[in-house]
Amino acid sequence: MTALTGAGTAGATPGHANPWKTTTMAGGSGQPSPKARAEGELWSPKGLNVGVWKTWNSDGHGGYSGQFQWVKSDNGVWVQMRITWESGRLEQKNMTFGKLYSYNGAYDVYMRACDSSGCGGWW
Repeated sequence: MTALTGAGTAGATPGHANPWKTTTMAGGSGQPSPKARAEGELWSPKGLNVGVWKTWNSDGHGGYSGQFQWVKSDNGVWVQMRITWESGRLEQKNMTFGKLYSYNGAYDVYMRACDSSGCGGWW
């Protein structure tokens, strides 16, 4: 699932270094594989930014499970999320600041920063 590697530059604005930090956390009991975590900032077209993070691990049958959250924000910017589920269903909507989102059975999970002029790239 390349969308969850945290290594891309989607959402970064020119002149800003890639802010993504990715770590792997030790798996707990009942967890089939170690859980990875990425956190960083997304940039809107006007240069406003938001802070987000997400975790993921393999669900054992081709998809991923984990959590994500929008935790920091400039004024006038919001975050959209997009999930492609194993069933093929696509879910896209605006996120609520501070709300913890969980997913099970997703092929990919993306977020992007938006402002009144449009939206930045998906991460």
